Amino acid sequence: MPVEWIAEEDCEGANEKWLEKFKSGDFSGKSKEDIELFFKAMIDFGKKAEDDDDLEYNELIEDAVMQYETLAIFLEVRDSDLKYVQFFTEDEQKIGHYTDNWKDVAEELGAKSFVQMEMIDEAMKQIMSGNPNTDSFFFAGTLTVDGPIKLAVLPREWIVTYYEENGIEVD
Repeated sequence: MPVEWIAEEDCEGANEKWLEKFKSGDFSGKSKEDIELFFKAMIDFGKKAEDDDDLEYNELIEDAVMQYETLAIFLEVRDSDLKYVQFFTEDEQKIGHYTDNWKDVAEELGAKSFVQMEMIDEAMKQIMSGNPNTDSFFFAGTLTVDGPIKLAVLPREWIVTYYEENGIEVD
């Protein structure tokens, strides 16, 4: 299989671990462990947020899934083997590491809506830092988008909401 999915049980407790790492500032946009912990934390938080009607994190993702049915967001860190796909359906949200061509993976997943972003590690770190506005990287050519821009910017609100609902103000 072209995607090595991160098991849901491997995400348990990741939110607390990521927030601790985030607050220390000791993380990198080119570290497989840090990137995976960031994504695991968002999944872990999403599971916890399912039971809290005051949190809008899951609602934002659900709205996107309702609009796009199945959604795959591919992120690649330039000059590395760090390739991740976030896959969303009505029934699940998961993250995995892939090695094949992203378009082949999208087809295999049956994703109706998808986008791929390839970026330098500084852009990935900025996203992980809670500032998902990577326009400056895009216009500098250090972040490229293959697919609809509207899908590329979709996770921005999710990331900001994730941090805010964890009590962290971000720019």
